[in-house]
Amino acid sequence: METEDDVLCSVFAGSMLDDKKTFSVYRPHPRFAQYKAHVTMETSQEKRRKLLLENQRSKRLELIAHLRSLYDVENNADDSEDFKMDDQAEDNVEVVKHDEELGDVDGDDNMSVATSRTRTFPFRDKLTMGEWLVDIPSDFSSQWLFMPCPEGKRCLIVVEQNWTRSYNRAGRRLGKFRSALPNRTMLDCVSCDSGDTIYVLDVLMWKGQALVDYDCEFRFFWMSGRLEDCNMDAKLGNRFGRKKTFVVLPKYKCSHAMLQDVMNKRLWPFEGRLDGLLFYHGSSLYESGETPLVGWLKPFMLKELLGVTVPDEYSMSDESLIEDFSRAAQRKVAASL
Repeated sequence: METEDDVLCSVFAGSMLDDKKTFSVYRPHPRFAQYKAHVTMETSQEKRRKLLLENQRSKRLELIAHLRSLYDVENNADDSEDFKMDDQAEDNVEVVKHDEELGDVDGDDNMSVATSRTRTFPFRDKLTMGEWLVDIPSDFSSQWLFMPCPEGKRCLIVVEQNWTRSYNRAGRRLGKFRSALPNRTMLDCVSCDSGDTIYVLDVLMWKGQALVDYDCEFRFFWMSGRLEDCNMDAKLGNRFGRKKTFVVLPKYKCSHAMLQDVMNKRLWPFEGRLDGLLFYHGSSLYESGETPLVGWLKPFMLKELLGVTVPDEYSMSDESLIEDFSRAAQRKVAASL
């Protein structure tokens, strides 16, 4: 009798692509790309997942110390030096980041493309970034959770001195506002273009209590109740005018039935478009940068990779995105020959 994991694994048969950069979300998904260059069997997603799970506990003190040091920087920073990054500069940063991933440019030498100001950004690259889900985990149904994510800007929310600030992945400040969140709180969020709602993916710190060294199932449980209380406080005590509302995105167990149910019934709390699904290993700690313990799929990928049908408006692939990534990768391969 085949288990559900066996059935899902069969969908991925023959797709053991293993070069770490192959899985980067800054490249197209390997199953949908036109290239499969420099692939080895030495660092598969599954092997790297197991290694990370074995070693991450030894990094607990390092994670906590690093998180607390960020607050020291925040408290000592001159607020007048913070600036809101305009859309053009942000787009340039994303281009630089993409080119760095493909190895086409030196990121340090090209940061001047985004801004002429020379500064250090302590919150740069502090968010956890997933990889494309390529190898189906052997414990997918028993240990993994998934989360529907809206289209929007990924941001780090930092609360200190009764002000709430949001930073993009490059560490530049996107906004500063009042909220009901307590001081010394740090959240991983998605901010949509319109409205006063910010959607919460994860929590790094709450009222000075570091949570990066707790597994994600505990973190998800922890933040749900706390944010409900904060949103209630925001409604009752409207001292600063209209406040932002923080909504925790729902998490579900990774089963085929649940995946299909979520897509059929659109079980997500936002009105805008679904950007994709994030997949989390239940025992993963919160670490900065890319990790195979967090996976990512666009909606149109679910049918081929997991056998999950999606609403018609999500069934079409973004061919232009795939083609752009493929051309950039092909240029890199050609240059190396």
